[in-house]
Amino acid sequence: MTLEEYLSSASYMNDHIKILLDEKAKLYQIATAINCDMSKERVQASASGDKLPNIIAKIIDLERQIDREIDAYIDRKRAIRELIKSVLPVSEIQWRVLVYRYMMGLCWDDVADKCNYSVSQIKRIHKAAIEEIRRQNPKKVSEIEKMNRNELE
Repeated sequence: MTLEEYLSSASYMNDHIKILLDEKAKLYQIATAINCDMSKERVQASASGDKLPNIIAKIIDLERQIDREIDAYIDRKRAIRELIKSVLPVSEIQWRVLVYRYMMGLCWDDVADKCNYSVSQIKRIHKAAIEEIRRQNPKKVSEIEKMNRNELE
């Protein structure tokens, strides 16, 4: 995997976190919509007929799984943010280009507009920023380049 692919995964993670949060909200909506009519008292010989506790348990398990995935994405985004931040002492414009491109997921034209540069200038600044990350973080970049793409998903 290239360093650029790794940095680009931050934008993917933003989208995936939003999807997971939406899924969690829907699960919560389902859980709170489940009601039970307690006006009729029933005696049941078998516990297998009562599905409500099973449904609630499954919802809780899914919510926990979603929370774990969100935590993992946030940790990964934090690592990406730290890599990007490593160029800040050298060049604020390089940092801004990387943040706009990878953390915010903007296209080259939008990055150029935000920074008041041409697209070709932005791409040169980007290239220099990537080289600066490589220079300052050789061990981390080496680890990233050994990763498979599916390790980000």
